[in-house]
Amino acid sequence: MPPDGDVPSTPTNPVEGPDVGTDSAYASDLEPAPVAEVSAAGPAVTPKPAPHRFAFAGRGEDYFGIYMVNLLLSLITLTLYRPWARARSLQYSLGQTEFAGSRLTFHGTGEEMFRGYLKLLGLIALIGLGTFLNFYLAKEVDAAYLYFTGFLFALGSITLLFPVALYGMLRYRLSRISWRGIHFGYRGSLNELIKSFFVNLAITFLTFGFYYSWFINNLRKEIIPKMRVGDVRFRYTGKGSDIFGIYIKNYFLWGILFGIVFVVIIGAVMGFVSGGETDNMSFQLALRFVPQLIGYAWAGTLLLFIRRELLQYMINNTKLEHRGQLHALHAKFELGTYLKLFAKNAFFITISLGLYLPFAIVSYQQYFLSRIVVAGSFNPDQVQQTEDEVKDATGDDIIGMLDISFA
Repeated sequence: MPPDGDVPSTPTNPVEGPDVGTDSAYASDLEPAPVAEVSAAGPAVTPKPAPHRFAFAGRGEDYFGIYMVNLLLSLITLTLYRPWARARSLQYSLGQTEFAGSRLTFHGTGEEMFRGYLKLLGLIALIGLGTFLNFYLAKEVDAAYLYFTGFLFALGSITLLFPVALYGMLRYRLSRISWRGIHFGYRGSLNELIKSFFVNLAITFLTFGFYYSWFINNLRKEIIPKMRVGDVRFRYTGKGSDIFGIYIKNYFLWGILFGIVFVVIIGAVMGFVSGGETDNMSFQLALRFVPQLIGYAWAGTLLLFIRRELLQYMINNTKLEHRGQLHALHAKFELGTYLKLFAKNAFFITISLGLYLPFAIVSYQQYFLSRIVVAGSFNPDQVQQTEDEVKDATGDDIIGMLDISFA
């Protein structure tokens, strides 16, 4: 296997928390810690402190109104309202997110994001203009190689735009989030991020995609340790080989299983539609569209399995470093509950022609956040402010448009 990047060094005296989910087996861990009692048989025994939980208090009907207004105004303004729409969505979703009994706040504004949006459009226009001039010159002087250089210019510029936009998004968005008045922050270097991105991208390209698991893992190792919440640091200990194993397991185990199931479904549907005849119109339409629809459903289901396991792995390999100690994050996303939630949301989104989507988004946020805890050894009352605010939103919008996740 290709080697992983260096694992960040860890402070002494690491403190690990319990592996907590929402099953009944973990119920005792989620209750407030009982007061120690002195037994006649011996001294008092101090129980483990209760873990600190995340929660999402949002409601589907509230977010539905925000979502529909954002959608309508974005369409009317030909997407110019998009920065304000994103700001409203973030203000709501983060404002409904709780940790240790206190909610987060997003201080970003549509005006800030709009200025970043205009800068982004300007960069894209320059890339487009440079590519056009290259192609125009190639046509005028009849030099075929200039078409190739124009293509390389466009591809290289767009590829370079990604880490630059990612850096801008991290600095802006994290600095505009606060908890108990304490701001998040990102202290990474743009040069280091670009270097890490292109080195890992080159290896992934040269290995025909085989290195992709190490690529995304090493990118996390570059980003997560540079994140802050006041004087709290983050540590990430994941391995590319583990992520590679997640992909292999899901592709081969669930991929083959669902492949067999969907082939059976296709056969049953085609047989029902044809009624024993293969030359009727219904059969021909089914022959054209049913396999595609089933294929999309198969691929989507497989990605759901992978995304769930990757997100759980990333959280369980992330720790908080505060005052010389490490405090573990734990997540347990039960497969059965996850599939039930997905099936319910998919059904209602389909029959409502997409109108149920805001309710589905809220239900997913409630599901995931309620299953993430921080070890009780972490004391949130001791966190102190250290981060500055950044109001340049350049890069935030392109990452949002691509809907990029590191899970």
